[in-house]
Amino acid sequence: MSATPSVSCVFVCHDGTGRILLARRAPGARDEAGTWDCGAGALEFGETFEAAVTREVTEEYTAAPLEITPLGMRNVLRGDPVESHWVAAVFAVRVDPAAVAIGEPHKFDALEWFAPDALPSPVHSQLRETLALFAPAPRPVTAIALLEAAPGREDDVRAQALSMVTPSQDEPGNLAYEAYTHPERPGAWLVFEQWRDRGAFAAHLDSPHLKEALAAGPDLLVGPPRELVFEAEAGAEDPR
Repeated sequence: MSATPSVSCVFVCHDGTGRILLARRAPGARDEAGTWDCGAGALEFGETFEAAVTREVTEEYTAAPLEITPLGMRNVLRGDPVESHWVAAVFAVRVDPAAVAIGEPHKFDALEWFAPDALPSPVHSQLRETLALFAPAPRPVTAIALLEAAPGREDDVRAQALSMVTPSQDEPGNLAYEAYTHPERPGAWLVFEQWRDRGAFAAHLDSPHLKEALAAGPDLLVGPPRELVFEAEAGAEDPR
């Protein structure tokens, strides 16, 4: 073991839409064969970080980086007592999925795209800490929808609004879902929603119970629902 830490460039390749590229380490890999991991390579003497990342991404995945974004640093100590010591500069690298292929089959035997919250198994022991730098903390989404019942359809709108509460609250990303009626206007409703992040809100918009409600809406409402959508500022406290 060297008494001097080595410097590596770690890169999380992504397609710009949220998917990340992971490689499964082949039996001949340096360590943890069979696990899924992002890419990495040693920084060579006289080399810039960007040059090292470009070289390594091209070698490992055959794709040239389209965008390189620094994410942070990690001090990686492995073993007790310490057997290896790496100072890792971590980068996000956008690549063209159509250009990606296994460039070093002696290191990797599979290459696939994944959502950061749906990782394969098993993963490399260092992957989750690296991805913590790549994936920012979720930003909760708050939505307020205003509904106005058509004359004579107040009871129908009430039934529909209340029928949405339980299935929406049961969705995995829901933080709050409540329906309110105006005390002096029985046909006026306000629906207050909070979701874990944009992905959870998007899943709700695609849910069967919401689609069914929206399909019935034109016959029940004076006009389309008025909706306001807000996203928490970065660093705001999670309401959970």
